[in-house]
Amino acid sequence: MTEAFRLLNKSIIRVEQPDVHLDQDDAEEMEVDQPEAERPEGEDGEEAAPPAAPKQKLTLSFEAYKNLSNLLVFHMRHEEEKVEEGDSTSKGVRRSEVVAWYLDQISERFETEEEILEAKTLVEKVIDRLIYHDQVVIPLMKTGLAGDEESEEDDPYLVVHPNYIVDM
Repeated sequence: MTEAFRLLNKSIIRVEQPDVHLDQDDAEEMEVDQPEAERPEGEDGEEAAPPAAPKQKLTLSFEAYKNLSNLLVFHMRHEEEKVEEGDSTSKGVRRSEVVAWYLDQISERFETEEEILEAKTLVEKVIDRLIYHDQVVIPLMKTGLAGDEESEEDDPYLVVHPNYIVDM
């Protein structure tokens, strides 16, 4: 019952808001801001100083988000297949490796270092959304038996949820 409710809510949100907001914290802060006319006045009747300039929101069209997420999922599944086939050179794919792979795929588009940083931020936000919001990707914080290896919170191995079917 709760799964049906969650799926229905997701589908309704996508219809009403086709753009995907990757900065969830910023979106929540923007709702709290007061309109220009309702801002409190400072002493002596003057308007209080305006708040710091808001950060530029990181949004993607739903189509661009879906294309990028499918590309990342295909790559992760390909790497998972290598591990399952017993390829000794591959142990799985870490988050940083997915980011580096994506940046390598689109490297010819960059002219400045700022563009590279923007693309890196974008792909990291998409991966975070796939993990924490869409629950398509599962971060493995530890591998092996308990206590065998150290925690890998900063750069976990990423695995695509086994029940996830890619929408075309």
